[in-house]
Amino acid sequence: MDPNLDEKRSANVDSVTAHFMVLAYGPYS
Repeated sequence: MDPNLDEKRSANVDSVTAHFMVLAYGPYS
């Protein structure tokens, strides 16, 4: 396994989570 792959996946998940949090909470703030 490439350890960098987990880092990239984690970073991608964080960015996607942040994106959906903005979509969910942005209009209501």
